Order: sequence, then C-alpha cells, then structure tokens
Amino acid sequence: CRAVMGVTFIDRLYVKPQVVLIDQESLLDLREHVSLPIVCLVDETRETRDLPDESRLSLGAQLLRVHSEYTSDVSTIQQWTGAIPGNADLHEPLDRVREALEETLRSGSAA
Repeated sequence: CRAVMGVTFIDRLYVKPQVVLIDQESLLDLREHVSLPIVCLVDETRETRDLPDESRLSLGAQLLRVHSEYTSDVSTIQQWTGAIPGNADLHEPLDRVREALEETLRSGSAA
C-alpha cells in the first residue's frame, strides 16, 4: 500500500525530483518501483554498524542510506551533496511537510 501511494505521489509531481529524501527506512522499498534514487535519513539513535558501507553516505553530521539493491544510487546522490551545506538540517523540510499534513487532517476532521 505504501509503495502504491509513493509511486502515485511521485508520478503526479509536476516537477520531477532528481532524488527523493525520506525518513522512514520502510519506504526504501519504494525504490523498486521508481527510476530515481530514494535516500533515507538514518535515525541518529539507530545502531549503524549493521549497515553495509556501500549503501550509506554522510552529509555533514547526518547519515543517509539507500536501498541495498541500489547501491549505485550512492554515487548518483554524491554528485548533488556538494550543493547542500554540511550543516543543513535535512529533517526540517520533512518535519514541515508532516506538520502541514497533520494540520490538514485536523482541519478536515473538524469540518
């Protein structure tokens, strides 16, 4: 269900992204259904020793990972990391989207 929703969301975007940033590792499987890289912010509290080196990359202090079957996405994503400051908070835009969706749901249920 999540993969179907994710594919539908990406397909309906007017401006197609070069990469999709997520913060839920369970959504990495979306990569099996789309042609663009999916990169996940790794939870800072997660033990990362079990992540294969070829599926992860760092951006400043933040650890990112790609789907284990698409490790070539790491080099693709690294092409763009120079345009993002190392101190950028990649969680912030995801938090804003989450808050906007929650507000929309609250407004809809109050109506």
